[in-house]
Amino acid sequence: MEATPIIFLLGIVLAAAAILASAAASGGDRQRIRQHLVERGATGIFIAKAWTPGDRGTNTYDVAFTDSQGEQRRTRCQVRRNSWFGNPEIDWEDTV
Repeated sequence: MEATPIIFLLGIVLAAAAILASAAASGGDRQRIRQHLVERGATGIFIAKAWTPGDRGTNTYDVAFTDSQGEQRRTRCQVRRNSWFGNPEIDWEDTV
């Protein structure tokens, strides 16, 4: 019975660590998406995490921006992680 509070506390700490790691990865993904768009002349960039079931190994984002021709566009992309140390790949729903 004495180990129960320790196991519960350990579970809370591990859950908090997982949430923080996910938030850090999401921030890095957003920065990479933004950089990709800015390099192509986009402005007014809005990026929102799209919570989709089965996103194992990928993060999905809804993206809105104004392209280099002044057209407002919306698309979705997935950031796929091949490994912990490699650069994630961005797969765009529409050509950007």
